[in-house]
Amino acid sequence: MKHIFILCISIVFLTGCALFEEEQLFEQPAEQNKILVAADSSLKDVLPKLITQFEKEHPTIAVEVNFASSGQLAGNIQQGAPIDLLLSANKEWTDTLKKEGLILNGSQKKFAHNQLVLISHTDKELSIEDLGDVKQAPFKELVLGDPVNVTAGEYAQKAFQSNEVNIWDTIKNKTVYVKDIADIMEKVRENTQTLGVVYASNTVQNEDVNVIYEIDEHLHPSIVYETGITSYSTNHHDAKVLTDFINSKKATETFAAYGFGE
Repeated sequence: MKHIFILCISIVFLTGCALFEEEQLFEQPAEQNKILVAADSSLKDVLPKLITQFEKEHPTIAVEVNFASSGQLAGNIQQGAPIDLLLSANKEWTDTLKKEGLILNGSQKKFAHNQLVLISHTDKELSIEDLGDVKQAPFKELVLGDPVNVTAGEYAQKAFQSNEVNIWDTIKNKTVYVKDIADIMEKVRENTQTLGVVYASNTVQNEDVNVIYEIDEHLHPSIVYETGITSYSTNHHDAKVLTDFINSKKATETFAAYGFGE
């Protein structure tokens, strides 16, 4: 009986320690002052500026960033890739990772939102008053991100398929899928007969494409950017420091300058 009592006390003690350890994850500075960030490719223009600001304020923390589509990054996390912090453009992916126990409680925070726009070559003059007008527009190909992994591609296709627009069956044979936003921008720059759908923020610092139509957000799910600290990260403390910075007023002002909304 005495042995059973001691065993019970041990279990309670160990359980309590485990809970205490989880609560302390954000409070203990890591020995390794390096953060590995996985960021959606639509953040390529703004994030380097933010990282520069962050490292000036936190000189003991180095940040390394890998850019890809939100779907690809989520897949990398599911495979256990060395990532401390996810910056996703798709809330569905961060929700999925959270349910799978791969994102820490309390680290999933919205920091920006975006809008889809239809773009063309700078020499291409088109009058698009409604997204349905694309059906009659003179173009040879429409370039979208792969809807399996690229949020902009997934949501653009949903907009074209929506009951209000409903032109997908007409234009899908002209559609070309690419792996990320950078490929869309490149194809549109190279060909006057090519249209593409990207984020509004991608066009703010790039004057070599024309924005010919802003796609109404009610035609697709909202484009919400969220942070997520991986549960298996070895640097929870510094990842939270960066998360707090990304959600700061200073960062919000920088995002706004690059075409992102709050």
